[in-house]
Amino acid sequence: MLEGLNGNNKIYRIRGEQGIPPLQTDPRALAISTLGVLRAIAVPLAERECSSKRMRIFITMPIGVSFGDRYRHRSMHRDGIRTHRAVAQHNAALLRKNIMNTKLKTMMCRLPAVFFLLACGGIVQSEEVSLPSGPAPAGKAWEPAWGYWSAAPTAWLPTHLGHVKSIHSGMMEVVFLGDSLTKGWEGAGKEVWASHFLPLHAVDAGIGGDTTRQVLWRLDHGLLEGVKPKVVVLMIGVNNIFTNTGTDEEIAKGVQTILEKIQSSNPGTKILLLGIFPLGNPAQSERAKAINAMLAKMEGPSVRFLDLSDKFRDAQGNLLTEYYSPDKVHLAKPGYEVWGAVLSPVLTEMLTAPISVQPK
Repeated sequence: MLEGLNGNNKIYRIRGEQGIPPLQTDPRALAISTLGVLRAIAVPLAERECSSKRMRIFITMPIGVSFGDRYRHRSMHRDGIRTHRAVAQHNAALLRKNIMNTKLKTMMCRLPAVFFLLACGGIVQSEEVSLPSGPAPAGKAWEPAWGYWSAAPTAWLPTHLGHVKSIHSGMMEVVFLGDSLTKGWEGAGKEVWASHFLPLHAVDAGIGGDTTRQVLWRLDHGLLEGVKPKVVVLMIGVNNIFTNTGTDEEIAKGVQTILEKIQSSNPGTKILLLGIFPLGNPAQSERAKAINAMLAKMEGPSVRFLDLSDKFRDAQGNLLTEYYSPDKVHLAKPGYEVWGAVLSPVLTEMLTAPISVQPK
């Protein structure tokens, strides 16, 4: 299992999944760890001493130590050699945050914490590591499962870990969590994102193809561990419809489970729950409408529901295709402009005032 320290000073683990072959640590891990210790001492103290800059310490346990993304360590897998730089980045973010939370004023005072973490790394060196591989077993919409892209079989986990790093690195007040529609803020919606949401210190953590099951798995594996976003914007469920991962009621239960998990691990965080957008396929669009009706009932003191369906349909209920890409699922730039114009003032309000649930 992968281990690190989170912002709450608890051991953080990425647990191995049953039936996945273990990763064996490479003998070079010890050499890299030793180099890491030397570098921890050799980093120009004058530049770092008494400064508020974050120490760029990347400690990968049990894979090795990496500083400033300058080193990569390879570990042996039964089916070949794989580079786990993303894992290094993930643990780096958690450990870097933990060090900064010590509130020590000088570099010299921080060194004991550095050596402690390096020692922990050495202790864990002997353990085996198991990482998700291949498609997850079938399950219910409320049961966590890692993601898998058949066109890029090893890419989903590094994508998740990259988002973990982004969330844990620097100022962050809003996290957008969802699927490819959310991911689209980095594509067709990037200009709208830059004008509306970057000023709000938002991070886009959407992953294409995700269902409720992948969001639950990501929450179980460090996504919001040790951080305190003011608002999480959640839109998920359309891929459940496409992949038939649950009935409408089961999909709604999956979303409810996500809300409960966020509220449990991040009790001070507000959640803006978005309804599923209308779709080009009439039958699928009706399912989205039915699910949205159930999601609307999930509003509460820390949860606000927002359904933008009417923004993407005309008075007769027809899809406004000018807002969509040709597949009539994903949004084109005009669709993100509509989405951003509605979402921005709502988010601004949620960031500055308690949620006020309007009577239905």
